[in-house]
Amino acid sequence: MAPMAQLDEELHLGRKTDRRDLLRARLHQKDIEDLLSTQTRDIAGYVAINATEGLSLLNSTEVYEPLRQRVAKLDPMAFPLFAHVAHHDDVAFICKCLASFDKDESNKSAMGQIINGFGGVYSEASQEILRNLLSSPSPSVRGRAVLSLAQFDDPHDLKSVQGLIKDPDIEVAIFALLTAFHLGDDGHNDLIRDIAKAKNPQYRSLVAKFLVNRQGNPFLELMETLAKDNEDQVRLILATELERSRGASVL
Repeated sequence: MAPMAQLDEELHLGRKTDRRDLLRARLHQKDIEDLLSTQTRDIAGYVAINATEGLSLLNSTEVYEPLRQRVAKLDPMAFPLFAHVAHHDDVAFICKCLASFDKDESNKSAMGQIINGFGGVYSEASQEILRNLLSSPSPSVRGRAVLSLAQFDDPHDLKSVQGLIKDPDIEVAIFALLTAFHLGDDGHNDLIRDIAKAKNPQYRSLVAKFLVNRQGNPFLELMETLAKDNEDQVRLILATELERSRGASVL
């Protein structure tokens, strides 16, 4: 059996995780695109979804139009995938589709997952979409968008983020304050200390997450306090971020 045919058979028979390992270990990008393209039509839905995601991560032009059509049909899984391959001119189209999707109250949870997904897609289109969502009439959308925008570590977003610090929704304001702090705003350090004492562990966790990049005076004492927090999740996030910071400094 020819090597490519043998590999195609292995991919067809293998489990989802096996496919990924085989693709990484044995193929060049063009070969990967050809096989993933075939798998986008797999009868097993999760295989087709995984293959589509793989093609989008490779910035394959082949998935551009199918993903755009899925976004037009308001397929929630398609939005972050399309952001991998979308052009600047697609941003307005995506935002319009998102607005339509968000009108349905039953989509609130999925909308949050979509916005979180944009935060993990490091493309210009994804970042521009999140910037647009900062002006959404929905507080939950604004809040998730400002937190997701923090993932890009772009100081050019600071001014827009600061504009939400006085948001009428208190949670949006807190998320904006924390994101601004993460992006270098030192004008609200006393408020950061107050948030670190908040009853809501989510707020304390976010302080722990963003504080590490600003470690040193006057925040070392605050980190020591969070390291003794009564919530496991807060301590875990702080430890994880400290480890990442240590790894980055070694590199």
